[in-house]
Formats: sequence, C-alpha cells, structure tokens
Amino acid sequence: MVSERKGGGNYKLIIRGKSAHSGIEPEIGVSAIEEFAHKVIKLHSLNDEEEGINVNVGIIRGGIAANVVAPRAEAYIDVRISKIEQMKILSKKIKEICSVSDVPGTKIELIGSIDRYPMVKDEKSRKLLSIIKEIGCEMGITLKDVSTGGGSDASTTVSLGIPTIDGLGPVGGRPHSEDEYLEIPSLVERTNLLINIIKRLSEDKN
Repeated sequence: MVSERKGGGNYKLIIRGKSAHSGIEPEIGVSAIEEFAHKVIKLHSLNDEEEGINVNVGIIRGGIAANVVAPRAEAYIDVRISKIEQMKILSKKIKEICSVSDVPGTKIELIGSIDRYPMVKDEKSRKLLSIIKEIGCEMGITLKDVSTGGGSDASTTVSLGIPTIDGLGPVGGRPHSEDEYLEIPSLVERTNLLINIIKRLSEDKN
C-alpha cells in the first residue's frame, strides 16, 4: 500500500530558432536543438536525490531534416518534489533556466507548472491505514505501507484533508520498464480486501 507520494507537475518547453541549409549557409541558421541541449543539461542538474527532487526530460522532438539547421525543438518535462516548500523554489529555478537563451537568436517558451502537492501521511491517513492493516490481518494478509515517487490523485484528496491510502490494487512491480509484471493471483486477494475495507468503513459510518 502507498501512504506517501511525491508531488510534482509537468512542463512543455518550446524553442524556436531559424532554419538554414546546414551545408551551404549554416551561418544564417539558429539551431533550436543546440539551445535545447543546453537546457536539458541544466534542467537535469536540478535533480537532488537527498532532497527527493526529480526532474526528467522524458520526450524530445526537434528538427525537420539532417541537412537543415533546426528551426524548432520541444520537450516534455516531468518534475517530482517531496516537500510542499519545494514547489515554489523548484518552479523558480526552472523558470530562470528557461528565461535566458544560451544560443543567441533562439526564443524560449515554457508552459506548465508544479501543481500537485505531495501525499503526506497525516493523522487521518494513519488511522485509516491502521484499519486496513487490521482487516488484512483478519484475512491472513500481512500489509505494509511505503513511500513512493509515483504520483496519483491521492495527493489531491490528502491536500483536501480526506484520509487516503492507495496502492490497494493487485501486486506487481518494475513499472514502466520491459520487466513490468503483475501477480495474477493477487487480483482476487486484493479485490476481497477492498470489499472488506468498504464494508468496515460503511459499518463504522453507520
């Protein structure tokens, strides 16, 4: 189960340059890809494992042909933070990096924000977690909770003061990799667990 998650956000970075034939008159061109290369290195330098900060340029597109100085490049950036106070600080650093061109003549546009709060284990969530573990014990299931860098809507509900625990689905691992897997027998076990959680919470409410 997941009791804590990182917050974060997404950005789209658009860089515009000027096209030219790379063999005949490259001097009149302005490479958006060259500018983009500088930005990727600077953005990735913001990663801080100890502070729980992750910045990843995950999708890149640019250029129109191998013999043309690239007039445009764009990227999609994923950002993760572990503390609420990191939101403004990291957002400011990203904007500063993308406000100044390293390659003269390029124009930079940054769209997006850090808008998802971290999911924190508050007292309400701790109480819910205790109930779920108790139900699991009654079913002969030993449940553990973890903190993860993955994001979910749970961050939103926790920020609204709603007790939240997620990661209650089937058991698996290695997400977004070639080795991602799912333990099929856990589908039934976890479905029954969810049913019993809903029953218990409904009874407590009544």
